[in-house]
Amino acid sequence: MSPPKDVYTWRANWIKPYESPWSIFEKFKIANEVLDLDIIRKFGIDEVKNLRVIRPSHYDLVKMFSLNEQLIKDVFGIDLVQRNRKNLDELIRLLPQDHLLGVVSPWESVYLREKLYFCVQCLEQGYHSIFHQFKLLHHCPFHNKKLIQCCPECGSEYDYSLSNKMFDSPFICSCGHEYCQINQDQLFYDSWNQPQEHYNTLPPELLQWLTLTNHQKSRLKKMYFIPQTDFEKHPNSLINFLTVTNKANNIPGHNFVESSKSIKTIRSFEEKKFAFKYSKKGDFSNLNEFYIKKARFDILQKEFYQNYKRIIAGVSKHIRQTILAEHKSCLYELKNFKGRGPICSYAYAYIAWRRTIQNFDHFSLVDNMGRPKRLNKPIFEFPSSAYFLYDLYDQWNNQIDDITLSSRAATKWLLNRILDQFLLKWFDNWLQHSKEFISEGIMPAVPQFEDKYPLFIAVFSNESNEELEFHWWDDKREYNELACPFSNNK
Repeated sequence: MSPPKDVYTWRANWIKPYESPWSIFEKFKIANEVLDLDIIRKFGIDEVKNLRVIRPSHYDLVKMFSLNEQLIKDVFGIDLVQRNRKNLDELIRLLPQDHLLGVVSPWESVYLREKLYFCVQCLEQGYHSIFHQFKLLHHCPFHNKKLIQCCPECGSEYDYSLSNKMFDSPFICSCGHEYCQINQDQLFYDSWNQPQEHYNTLPPELLQWLTLTNHQKSRLKKMYFIPQTDFEKHPNSLINFLTVTNKANNIPGHNFVESSKSIKTIRSFEEKKFAFKYSKKGDFSNLNEFYIKKARFDILQKEFYQNYKRIIAGVSKHIRQTILAEHKSCLYELKNFKGRGPICSYAYAYIAWRRTIQNFDHFSLVDNMGRPKRLNKPIFEFPSSAYFLYDLYDQWNNQIDDITLSSRAATKWLLNRILDQFLLKWFDNWLQHSKEFISEGIMPAVPQFEDKYPLFIAVFSNESNEELEFHWWDDKREYNELACPFSNNK
């Protein structure tokens, strides 16, 4: 039950450095025996607190748009909304966001966790940090313990929200598990009154992240990665971003190439000839600019499709000569498969991979002079499930006046490296799931892989005299558990 008057128990020093609004409000609930709804009714803006039904979005703790900043400041002694905004700005505002807009909504969800992630040792003292919600961090910066997202007893997950139905009481799971372990002989406010200076001590990589130079910040803005990248799958994400920000080239597992500074101005003789032919001064002098540009685009589309086929051929050859070096006969057996008999996981992964990325009607057409289906649309053709490449194309196209007249060297330099990483990752996914699919007797045309996308970071801008950069990281896996049924025959 809420107190009858606007008199609340609270001390400003209960708020610790980098503490999230979630644990601050949990403390407030304990100290005043109030509920989530009471907080909205007391501290909400007029348009929200007078609503008959409070929606889940009104309990948002990222933008906190439902809360009245002044009312909160009057009671808590600090503007929690502005404080939260400042902390989040330090964490994510400098990260690339332009290429996320319209692709991921809200763009902050790429970098911030929607579920509550926490450190058990921190919660024992009733503390949760905004750092725990940062997807580039996977361990608590204060205790170096792996962050968890579910109850250790019942497995329940919690929303990062002012209201959470999975909590029976503040810091107590609905199953009864108590996170806050303050000594029963000690009053909660005695514990929260303690300075707890260790929350001011940050690990080197996080401290570096919060103190980037202006030059490093400008490099961050030029970075591109796949918007759908799941940073939960990449535990060294923060270090990876720092590596690119610092342009470090001596980090184990990190690979880096850059183009020449003049790559955006490189034009071959054929390109110059092409640009003149498809112009008002050339063979198309009687057409308006729209049709001239369309003609240029059609030619460019064909050239890029041929380039795409060359990349696939190169990656395919690499896979056959390395991972499949001892399984060439397995490929022959599978392409002539009659519906019965054993199947090699390595051959299956390769055939299924080629079939999906090139849209073959049947797996027997792979490496057998078969013709893949072509898209009958005025767009560039990319591999199935690589829709992010269309977003990249749009971003690249927006930085130049006319892609049909721009340097193809720069476009190909970037696109080829991204395609290379995606194709290898896609094959890796097929290899991981080959045993499962073979046992089920299926070869899905559109497989639903959990970890679809590779982690890479490209660096580029619209400046004509800046080089392009491409960074990627080793992701070596062992597949010893994938037995070949024909191994004894080799």
